[in-house]
Amino acid sequence: MGKNELLIAAEHTRSAALQAGQVYLEKYWAQLREHSLKNDVKPRDPNEIFADLKTRFFASEKQLLQPTLTRSPFAMER
Repeated sequence: MGKNELLIAAEHTRSAALQAGQVYLEKYWAQLREHSLKNDVKPRDPNEIFADLKTRFFASEKQLLQPTLTRSPFAMER
């Protein structure tokens, strides 16, 4: 197989990958639309979402770390 044939095959592969990605995204967006309609999802301020995620993250971290902190003889020094 020569250079030109390889370039043509590579272009066909790239095109097929782009098309497969587009089909995947269209299916995913359809699922998101369906979910948002079923669950009455409303737009929110990104800063509010970030603050909520940060609060939940720190709460879960505290819950995970609390047992190790209370078993430590040096826990009060932290």
